[in-house]
Amino acid sequence: MSPLSVVVRFARLAPAERSILVRAGLLAVACEAALRCVPFPRVAHRFGVRLTGEPPSTRTPIVNTLELARARWATDAIFRRWPVQGTCLRRSLVLGRLLREYEPLVRIGVARRGAEIGAHAWLEVAGLTIDEGPDDLAPLRFAAGRVSG
Repeated sequence: MSPLSVVVRFARLAPAERSILVRAGLLAVACEAALRCVPFPRVAHRFGVRLTGEPPSTRTPIVNTLELARARWATDAIFRRWPVQGTCLRRSLVLGRLLREYEPLVRIGVARRGAEIGAHAWLEVAGLTIDEGPDDLAPLRFAAGRVSG
């Protein structure tokens, strides 16, 4: 896709879609920089995303499905073109930031597959699982800013 066609498609978007796409892009850049410089639990906290070991609040948020769909669309659009491999953690953090009012939870699972170790990150929002990985993943647990498996 040529750069001009990308600009034309962006200009044809509704204002709300352009806004969330720009926000997702800026968050993706900030997330990339943060993950390279700051410990993961601190990045998650700054992005407003809970980790597995953190207790949820007592309220149960009602999810606006249109808002969820738009945030997911924007996040997917950004990371389809992202130059770095392994975007599931970044995608979960950015989507979680966009949906932070719903107190999202990042889940990370790992599995040994032969001589390799596979990992996947996904998001849970008000009980909804977004981009869950394979069934063979063992969840990582986070406690007091440390990762345990």
